[in-house]
Amino acid sequence: MSESLLVYRKKAPFLLDKNIKIAEKRLKPIKQNHTLFGKKELPIETTNCWYITPKSSKDHLAVFPESLCERALNYYSFENEVVCDPFAGSGTFGMVAKSMGRIPLLCEQHPKYAQNLIKLGFKEI
Repeated sequence: MSESLLVYRKKAPFLLDKNIKIAEKRLKPIKQNHTLFGKKELPIETTNCWYITPKSSKDHLAVFPESLCERALNYYSFENEVVCDPFAGSGTFGMVAKSMGRIPLLCEQHPKYAQNLIKLGFKEI
């Protein structure tokens, strides 16, 4: 199974994909000590295909794995930036964003999930 992740970002004087490639060079010294699926790999994914184990929950049908949120936030945002999840659902993205020093803006139209977000400490605006 595969899913698409769309990233929208306001214009910046640099390409974030270039930063990922720079990180690859910076992390070369630890390459030999890191293995993934039995192969020597960098601790970052430098392609546009990420292999992440799905997560399930009895509370929501489509829960984002935390590692997916962490990776997207690391690659495409910086601390103290506002990040938006237009389909907040169970709030995983928002919780991970807060833990990484981002400012989450969550949108949810389903009343049950919106109430759960409030219980998690997010404010309704």
